[in-house]
Amino acid sequence: MVAKEKTPYLIFAIDDKKLAIELELIEQVYSAVEVTPLVGAPDSILGLINVHGAIIVVLNVRKKLGLRERSIELSDQILIANLDDRQLALLVDEVVEVLHAPSHKAANGSKTSDEKPIIQNEDETIELYELQNFLSEAEEDALKTALQLAYTH
Repeated sequence: MVAKEKTPYLIFAIDDKKLAIELELIEQVYSAVEVTPLVGAPDSILGLINVHGAIIVVLNVRKKLGLRERSIELSDQILIANLDDRQLALLVDEVVEVLHAPSHKAANGSKTSDEKPIIQNEDETIELYELQNFLSEAEEDALKTALQLAYTH
């Protein structure tokens, strides 16, 4: 019998929705801080935060998931993720746990009916949050433009 490769995932919650992200992408988890709006950024961007002198873009995960938007609460948490050549931040309600599950890559990706990768945890299905696909090409271009304007003023 061949043992299936297990991957650590960080499980986080937004409202009553649990999502998973590969733990290797997460650099740090912080308590919520004030997010500075970024003029001209797409709706998928909440704004910017300063983490030890590094300016990091905060993604609007609620907007992307079609969930009710709300103000930042003291109990919220910010996940700092490394993606390709930059850091991104995700504002989440809470970090739930680290779960070791069969790698979605090794298993060719379990899929829900709408073709989103999932991981199975006992009696619940948790959607795998794919950070790589967060911004569309148009949103990426709008973000670059907004950042350039912010840095020149």
